[in-house]
Amino acid sequence: IVDGIKVLHLNHCSQLVVTPNFSRHPKLTKLTLGQCQSLISIHESIGYLKDLVSLDLSDCSSLKKVPNCIVKMRSLKILILSGCSKITSLPKKLGEIESLVELLLDGTTITHLPESIVQLQSLCRLLLNGCLSLKALPNSIGRLCSLKELSLDYTKIQELPDSVGSLKRLQELSARSCASLAILPHSIGQMKSLEFLLLDNSSIEWLPNTIGSLVNLKTLSIRRCKKLKCLPSSMGKMKNLCHIYMNETIISELPEDFGMLSDLRILEMQQCSLIKFIHGNFGDLQELRELSMRKMSQITMLPSSFSRLCHLEKLDASLCSLVERSIPSDFGNLTSLVTLDLSHNKFCSLPSSLSDLSKLEELSVAHCRELQSLPPLPSSLRRMSATNCTALQEIPDISNLKNLMELLLTNCVRVTNLVGHENLKCLRFLHLDGCRSLCKGAINRLSK
Repeated sequence: IVDGIKVLHLNHCSQLVVTPNFSRHPKLTKLTLGQCQSLISIHESIGYLKDLVSLDLSDCSSLKKVPNCIVKMRSLKILILSGCSKITSLPKKLGEIESLVELLLDGTTITHLPESIVQLQSLCRLLLNGCLSLKALPNSIGRLCSLKELSLDYTKIQELPDSVGSLKRLQELSARSCASLAILPHSIGQMKSLEFLLLDNSSIEWLPNTIGSLVNLKTLSIRRCKKLKCLPSSMGKMKNLCHIYMNETIISELPEDFGMLSDLRILEMQQCSLIKFIHGNFGDLQELRELSMRKMSQITMLPSSFSRLCHLEKLDASLCSLVERSIPSDFGNLTSLVTLDLSHNKFCSLPSSLSDLSKLEELSVAHCRELQSLPPLPSSLRRMSATNCTALQEIPDISNLKNLMELLLTNCVRVTNLVGHENLKCLRFLHLDGCRSLCKGAINRLSK
């Protein structure tokens, strides 16, 4: 190796068993040994690389030990051990690398973190996801005063120490698929900088009411938390919350102050099948852009305030139990709506104001087997599906649908005519399979 070199990449050196002697290369600032899958030993001379800033040992799957001498590397800012699946422990004095900013330990088999880790006062990023043998964090982890990102996904962590509340600069806490994690400490409300709280697939049973103090939280993700029964009543205080993902939980109702989430942009509630109704103040979510209610099977109607969601662009209310007159008559006030999915519901008709949805491009009422008629449709439509609407008898004049590219009427067995189809200049896909009542004259006109 050339003397005086500063950057050395030895990735994918599959025959490399032991690293070279680095004593002749004291000016190295970056050393990358990623995916050297035969590497079993690192030469002790690595400790003399006083200028080394970045050390990448990712996916060195045969490496069992990190040499203690790395604690001498006082300029090291980035240490990557991701995917080193045979590493079970770290040097006890790891905390002496006070310059360390990023410590990536994801995919290792470490059972614990050394107590000295709390000395890493410059550490901003700590990744422990996929550390399947890790069951606990040091009680003093709250002393990592610069920490901004902490990832614990797929670990066996059973609880978070109370001291996590002292992580005043933490912006992202991820504990997804932590099957043993059942509760969060009340101190979590002290994490004033937290923006992302990701708990999908965990065993969380409740969220502390102090969560309402997370005034900077932007994203709360609790997808498939099968034991979570309710949301804290303090949620309405989270004025910066933009995204809530609560799909497939057993939450039975939304908090009364849910409408106070004035900056909420995306709300996903797919398969929250225990929620029976939506509060009238839901319409106060003035910034809401995307709402998914798919498979909320006990929802039979939308509140009248729904029509106040003036910025809503995408609504999926498919596979609910919406009945006749369950959709507000002034639904057409949702003038920002681009995509509307009402498939698999039980209503017989839709409000006439549907034609006022001037930006609507996609509409699906597929599998609405009790739907008998459609109101006039907005000229902005590009895709329309009424597949398997077996009671549908009447389709309004569609001559105004100048932008329509796809029309799906498969198995609409009672439809007899398509008035105005000759004006559909953009139409590219037309599905009429099973439309056995469509009169011969109409079919002949379609072929011209």
